[in-house]
Amino acid sequence: MKILIIAVKSYDFVNKDTGERIQGTNVHYLDPVMHEDTANQKGLFPLKVPALTRVIEKITTLPAFYEADFRQRPDSKGRPVLTLADVSLLKELDLD
Repeated sequence: MKILIIAVKSYDFVNKDTGERIQGTNVHYLDPVMHEDTANQKGLFPLKVPALTRVIEKITTLPAFYEADFRQRPDSKGRPVLTLADVSLLKELDLD
């Protein structure tokens, strides 16, 4: 699936309730296929998805189009969570 990755942000904090250390990375992207203007909204809205650690080193240039591979994994209650599992650079964007 072709997506436009616009930002990557890592997090690292301690859960106040459990004392558990929480680490991860979120990828912010646009899906060019999901462009449906309505009377109430126009344009592309950014999406956010967690990414596997190994994916982050493959995101070398931003913003850029990447071929993305998503997987599902269960959350703590067994509900599906979409996760970015792999990417490959397709085309860099120059905003200058």
